[in-house]
Amino acid sequence: MIFSILAFIALVLSIGIKNRKKSLGVQSLNCLFEAIYSFIIEAFTGAFLSIVNFIRTFIFMHGEKISKKTYILILILFEGIIVVNCIYTWNGFISLLPTIGSIIRTYCLWQTNMKLVRISGITSGVLYGLYYAYYQSWFIVMGDIILVATSIISIYRYDKRKKKINILVTRHGQTDWNLEGRIQGRTDVPLNQNGMEQVYQTSQKLRNEEIDLIICSPLKRCRQTAEIINQNRNIPVLFDERLVEISYGEIEGKLRSEIDKCYEFGNVMNGQLCKEAESSDEFIKRVADFLNNLKNYEKNTILLVTHNEVCKAINIFFNDYPKDNNLGNLGIQNGEVIHYEICD
Repeated sequence: MIFSILAFIALVLSIGIKNRKKSLGVQSLNCLFEAIYSFIIEAFTGAFLSIVNFIRTFIFMHGEKISKKTYILILILFEGIIVVNCIYTWNGFISLLPTIGSIIRTYCLWQTNMKLVRISGITSGVLYGLYYAYYQSWFIVMGDIILVATSIISIYRYDKRKKKINILVTRHGQTDWNLEGRIQGRTDVPLNQNGMEQVYQTSQKLRNEEIDLIICSPLKRCRQTAEIINQNRNIPVLFDERLVEISYGEIEGKLRSEIDKCYEFGNVMNGQLCKEAESSDEFIKRVADFLNNLKNYEKNTILLVTHNEVCKAINIFFNDYPKDNNLGNLGIQNGEVIHYEICD
């Protein structure tokens, strides 16, 4: 009985934990306790399925490394075992309920989204509760009712009541033009090898962040950055023209040493921009319009992949212009990540 109680406590606690990796760690303990309890009462089929669930959950603890192809293999292998067990113990439609609950949970674990994990707690609680109610296992039914209640409370606590959106801003990795000191603007220059390595390091820093959405500049260097960060994470990606770099017009491609500093956005307070370039007022406005619209996405954490001058404009949006009007210090390094918050 003690291992059954421990298993239930671990499951309920896992639903209420905000951090995904810690939550799955506690869920792994739940599976182990279930396996031990099943062995003690000689329910060897149940013990085997609990071990299968333990392996599945442990794998998903490292969800950022799981590709769609691997997920499908896991789905076929692990859910296939559960389906075979369902057929072996078939007792009418009621036997399908745990299988359906398990398939839903596998999908939710793969999505690396704790809200979905909490929702899967509701579906699992309902489906398993109905299953055990059919067999009049009222102690387990009571546990499933508590699981559903805990999941609903956790969703309300962490998802519905959230009053802020976490904004992560990163600059694309290095390009050859960055290395040479050339003005890039909207010229579509790809990452170089060092830039790809920088972004890989950025992806490692972000691996434990529960990112719900990536919004990216459509230029190639940002697309490549987003692809590396999102590798094996399956985070939805949107492209938005308002995150594209400021246009420097006729001076794009020139070395910084060849141009007057008044042309750079860091000094546009003087109102001096070169021919065919985007005006500073237009640039600041389009970035501000973009940031004001972020609330419409109803996401908890959004990663923005963009450019140095856009990073400066974002800083201005949140912190206003510096008193000395020197914007040069507001930029960030290639691959650097800055945190902001937008409150409702």
